Amino acid sequence: ANLKGKLRKIWKQKSHNVIRSVIFDNDENGTEIEDETLYDTLYRFLVLFGIPEKQFDMKKHGKVWRALNSTLLPPSGPRSRKCPDMDVFNRDRKKFSLADGTDKRIAAARQRLLEMDGAM
Repeated sequence: ANLKGKLRKIWKQKSHNVIRSVIFDNDENGTEIEDETLYDTLYRFLVLFGIPEKQFDMKKHGKVWRALNSTLLPPSGPRSRKCPDMDVFNRDRKKFSLADGTDKRIAAARQRLLEMDGAM
């Protein structure tokens, strides 16, 4: 499964009811509809800043970290398969990573941040 599919499965659980209430709503006919803004925002954050090395509260939120790691990072075990999302993520990071992305807007923002004390 891809990142969005794994997160959807996790965030639909009762243990994530606050996130679920943000993602899922009912239309005027009572049909459940999904707002993908949270998935897209998380993905864009990870593209811009990278996957954190220190994975906060891994014991409590391990499912989400495992979903991120298993879909966006290279496989770690011999039986692990590479997720297609990884190639897209790596391509997006090359363009839009704040640290070294090649997109001219990102490069200009990085330059402005480097000129400020403590911004980068």
